[in-house]
Amino acid sequence: MYFKNLDGFRSVAALAVVFQHTMNGLGDFYPGPLDVIINKLTKYGELGVQFFFVLSGFLITYLLQTEKARLGRIDLPKFYLRRVLRIWPLFFSVLIIAIVILPFLGAKSVDNWWLYPSFLSNFDRLIDSSSNAMANITWSVSIEEQFYLFWPLLFFIKN
Repeated sequence: MYFKNLDGFRSVAALAVVFQHTMNGLGDFYPGPLDVIINKLTKYGELGVQFFFVLSGFLITYLLQTEKARLGRIDLPKFYLRRVLRIWPLFFSVLIIAIVILPFLGAKSVDNWWLYPSFLSNFDRLIDSSSNAMANITWSVSIEEQFYLFWPLLFFIKN
């Protein structure tokens, strides 16, 4: 489902996340007013991620309610297949690079590697936040996948 009126919000949230990842710590090199501006720009990255979680929850809920109203039921296998086809190819490509290829190039290996393909990398962040940097970025996808697994089941059980 696409809501054109949410594009502005998506853009601001995405910029906030990009600023946090690219400029975080940069203010230390530029004292004075530039430091203040950089710090202000980078502090909204977490809010951007939270916005994407809320937006995802809204869109998935909307899709489930629309499907229920249109068909009288929710087709869970089709729902899960759509999520798999949309998210898994890029996610597992990143994991192959982060867990298999980058350690051969000198990056830190991932100790709890099995948490990542099972969409539990957010728990590895709790165990070891200094893990492989590229693998660390998958924590938010893991949370999304956990949400996608359980939220539709609640709709299915309720109806």
